[in-house]
Amino acid sequence: GYITNSYHVHVTEDINAFDKLKFEAQFQALSTGGASPALSRRWKGELTTWLEARQKMVRLMGRLRPMVLALHDETGHNTALFRALAQSPLQDHLQQGDRQACLRCLQALLPPKLHDRIPELLDVIA
Repeated sequence: GYITNSYHVHVTEDINAFDKLKFEAQFQALSTGGASPALSRRWKGELTTWLEARQKMVRLMGRLRPMVLALHDETGHNTALFRALAQSPLQDHLQQGDRQACLRCLQALLPPKLHDRIPELLDVIA
């Protein structure tokens, strides 16, 4: 599709068409089809805040995944581990910067072979 009318980049903005399209693309999933640009902006703000708060968990899981895979456990075991982590209060602890609560949560859920790697994982808090 084509973006012929947008409300995120003012018409007087010094921006080329490609950069404008790239910028506008981030809002397409939140479009109300023009029915309420104000509502779209509100949702984008809420979604941005929601996602920013979860970046620590994403970084921790990204660091943890290769460590878990290096243990060569069966796939079902790994899946169960990551699901348990996702359902745990770890994300809330990370968001609050509660290192001790994160440590306890990871010690309870991770295989003992990875316990010495927990401080490395918790660098996402710093």
